[in-house]
Amino acid sequence: MQISISRLRAYLQCPQKFRFRYLDEVEPEFLSVHLLFGQALHYAIAAYHRSENAIGGEGMQREFAKYWHAQKHQCQQQGQPIRGVEAEDELFDKAYALCDAYATEFRQLLPTTTEDVELLFDVPLIEPQSGYGTPKHSLTGKIDLIADASVYEFKTASRTASQGEADASIQLTAYALAFAYLYDCPPKHLYLVSLVKTKTPKIEVLKTTRCETEYRHLIEMATQIARAIQAQVFFKNRETLYGCQTCEYHNRCLGHTQTAATDLF
Repeated sequence: MQISISRLRAYLQCPQKFRFRYLDEVEPEFLSVHLLFGQALHYAIAAYHRSENAIGGEGMQREFAKYWHAQKHQCQQQGQPIRGVEAEDELFDKAYALCDAYATEFRQLLPTTTEDVELLFDVPLIEPQSGYGTPKHSLTGKIDLIADASVYEFKTASRTASQGEADASIQLTAYALAFAYLYDCPPKHLYLVSLVKTKTPKIEVLKTTRCETEYRHLIEMATQIARAIQAQVFFKNRETLYGCQTCEYHNRCLGHTQTAATDLF
């Protein structure tokens, strides 16, 4: 079984939501504006690095707007609303400020050498040095950025991440495991880069590490989740961190036909 990081996190959040999204392939009731914001910003960052930093902050802003409007048009064509609590112009102001900060202040912190951008991987669920794991499953995903043999994960959020969150990040553990398999050595450093869309947007960086024990924990968790999926274990997690009310499958899950949520645009 192929096990992606997004699937792991979706199952941990709510197994019923996982089933709707990945097995039943149910069309979401809406697109979260927070998800759209993060996707558009990731797209702009990737374009910046693929241009070898030539497009600058203004170019990143154009790429953000291009992705945003393309997705918005697609949602309109499909009759899928976009929902959130922030106005579109406010989100654009924050995104443009983050693009400027990335291309100026944050760029000075990055190595001059970029090895890869949005690197897709599909590796055995095995710790390469010890051989611990199973070849029955593979780990798939996409590493945001590799520069100077270090791995970077970009995360948009409404608050600053803590060191504890960086140390416990499943995504960074998976990135590090995939890097170790692909490059036959561990990454030099792991960085969690928070793109914080507060009133005054800012970029904050946390450095962390991973060891064989953490790889084993990820492999064991992924293997157990794969077994649960194969056994058709899909319960509703009503105490999910983000809450049922914000879930894009809320009405279907609870048998409702209407929702009190307001469309943003």
